[in-house]
Amino acid sequence: YTYNARNLLASVTNRRGQQRQFEYDAGGRITRWTDPDGSVSFTYDANGNVLTVTDSNGTITREYDKLNRVTKYTDSQGNTLQYAYDEVGNLVTLTYPDGKQVHYDYDAANQLIKVTDWAGRETHYEYDLNSRLINVLRPNGTQMTRVYDDAGQLLQQKEVIISSGELISQFDFAYNAAGDIRKEQIAPEPNLEVNPLEMTYAAANRLATYDGSAVQLDADGNMIFGPLSGGMANFAFDSRNRLVAAGNTAYRYDAENQRTAVSIDGQETRYVINSQSILSQVLVRTQPDGTQTYYVYGLGLIGQEKQGQYLSYHFDFRGSTVALTDETGQVTERFQYSPYGLLLSGDASITPFLFNGMYGVMTDSNGLYYMRARYYHPEIRRFVNQDVLLGIVVEGQTLNRYGFVTGKPINSIDPEGKWVVPVLVWGIGAALFLSDIFSPIEPDFSGSGALGEVWTIPGPFRAAKPIGKSCQTAMEQAKEIADDVVDVTKEFRRIKPGVKEKLTPDDLGMKGITTLKADILVSKEGVAEVFVQLVKGEFQGEGNFLVVLMDRLAEIARAGDASVLRMKSVPVNKGLRRILDRLITKPNRRFPGWKVKKEYGTYTIEIPLK
Repeated sequence: YTYNARNLLASVTNRRGQQRQFEYDAGGRITRWTDPDGSVSFTYDANGNVLTVTDSNGTITREYDKLNRVTKYTDSQGNTLQYAYDEVGNLVTLTYPDGKQVHYDYDAANQLIKVTDWAGRETHYEYDLNSRLINVLRPNGTQMTRVYDDAGQLLQQKEVIISSGELISQFDFAYNAAGDIRKEQIAPEPNLEVNPLEMTYAAANRLATYDGSAVQLDADGNMIFGPLSGGMANFAFDSRNRLVAAGNTAYRYDAENQRTAVSIDGQETRYVINSQSILSQVLVRTQPDGTQTYYVYGLGLIGQEKQGQYLSYHFDFRGSTVALTDETGQVTERFQYSPYGLLLSGDASITPFLFNGMYGVMTDSNGLYYMRARYYHPEIRRFVNQDVLLGIVVEGQTLNRYGFVTGKPINSIDPEGKWVVPVLVWGIGAALFLSDIFSPIEPDFSGSGALGEVWTIPGPFRAAKPIGKSCQTAMEQAKEIADDVVDVTKEFRRIKPGVKEKLTPDDLGMKGITTLKADILVSKEGVAEVFVQLVKGEFQGEGNFLVVLMDRLAEIARAGDASVLRMKSVPVNKGLRRILDRLITKPNRRFPGWKVKKEYGTYTIEIPLK
């Protein structure tokens, strides 16, 4: 790393000797960066919102309303999406490039209850008093129901054709004392036979051999020769560590690292992406012959329309597609997987949304799974290159930067390719997090990133909000805080009751950040209070940021013999605000005993430690 006279990052050189250089405006915002793959430039409005992002493929543009919400997005190929919101910020209408519209309805708690597509097809959602999803009614007369135990654990997920009662799928679960799934009964019963294979490893968890064949990696840890489609093949990565070729398949990305096209032997399939959702969504897929498939989303993927024919998706509780049904509710195809995602049965040519497909994970014809930041390879049970996140020392499995969900595929998913999430958060406990993670629901420009997916950027965090996809993302910053805040434990231990200890941004591992102030105060009653002040309110966090930061601060508070952790002035965006507002009135199993109060727009969170 090198820095300019203002202590802003000037250049980064990777292990392959490839350099990226940065230019800034007077406000410290990135205006351009250049690397061996070209230049990307940015322009901003008076509020600091990114207006344009330009590279050699074209210009991405955005328009905003008075509340800085994106109302129009045009990709580098000229496809325009439009967004309309209700008075509390929920997305109510998403307009596709050709004018097709999807409408969203919410209940008084801002939970998504109905999705209506351009053909009038309605999908309905129902929740229990704890905001857990219990019922889904699809437009083709199929229904999904969920049953939970007193602890909020999913006992059964069942899908049927309502008119006949015919079973589409059923999953029954039993848990151990730690809340992990110890038994899963599946109907129809899967065939879990997989072929044995042997792999060996080298330093830094690098794959060395696959069934006796040598595997090659470059200096940045990218696999450049390895297994693919039953043989060994070459892989190619650009200077941004993006996979650009695997065997006979080539990949193309826009300036914000959204995958926009896949070519197989020169035949290109193109995608229209809704990048405003926290997890990007493919809205339109155009195949080489011009055939287009349109996708509808609600709490994840709902269905697809191709040449006038509509198919509904049915998932297991990890979000993997287990069945497709036609407009009459009849099953047209079934799919089965190994725990690590190998497709064991089903026609993969019908849809690219298979393993974790509910969350937008795409299965390529060569067997790789596109998980946005990286590609997961189910044959080797790992990613083809390293995670941009370094892992957490106190969680040893995260230090293997190639590992998939830290070796826990039954209980975890990673639809973004860089952040392991318990299935409970995404799939079961569901409405609370799904409605924030899947925006239709809440488009959030700062929610995903490009530069941060290939380079970890130190420097002023205030650049992250206006630059969003060109700077380190909120999720990555949160992960760094989670890593570094553990080191503050030694500082916390020496704090005496009634003494206020100021934490600087450097203490939180946020070097160069000037907009965040944090104080810790231990009261005589054993309450550890963390006051977080955002001078300009520019921090854009996500739901997982709150969970991770709370968990880490709780560890610190325990080290200081506190009985309660209290956090004030929590940095919130719309997603966090929705979560916190629900916790004020509705207890949630994910946060047992948490108390949330709101006064004059400031949230106070209390977490019991003993």
